[in-house]
This record gives sequence, C-alpha cells and structure tokens, in this order.
Amino acid sequence: MKEEVFITIELPVSGRVTILEGKGRHYFSAITKANGDSTLMIKYLIIEVVKIDGKSLSEVQLDEMHMRDVCYLSTVIGTMMSNDFVNGI
Repeated sequence: MKEEVFITIELPVSGRVTILEGKGRHYFSAITKANGDSTLMIKYLIIEVVKIDGKSLSEVQLDEMHMRDVCYLSTVIGTMMSNDFVNGI
C-alpha cells in the first residue's frame, strides 16, 4: 500500500522531512507504546509518520534531534490531530 504524504517541511536545523498522512494504525500504535502518557504519544506519532530521506525516523534519531526540530514536529503533529484543522476552521 502506498503511503500518503500529509506535508513536506523544512525543519529549523535538520532540513527537509516528509510527514505521512496519519492513519488509525499510526494512532493506535502510538497510544499503545505511550501507555497513556500524552507526551510520549506525540513522540511515538512523530516516529510513526515522519520520514527523512524516505526512511523511517528511529527513536534514537528523534532523541538526538535538535530541540527546535522536535518542537516544530510536535506542533505539526498536534495540528494534524486538532479538531480545528480537521474541520477546516
């Protein structure tokens, strides 16, 4: 199955990344791995849907990523999940 791209962005430090369109499988995988911790859920969603040079982002890569990039990705993922974005408001 071909993965759908949500957006390609330039991170402040690390450069260009592709963010896949989030699916239920990404969401439920992140919830399961986060064990109810909402901050960890964003972390695992980033790991699930972000690609660098066409390759999945590892937990180690994310942990070592510059904080500005992590915050930027967290904002984009949060926007993807918000009702305002979904409803086009």
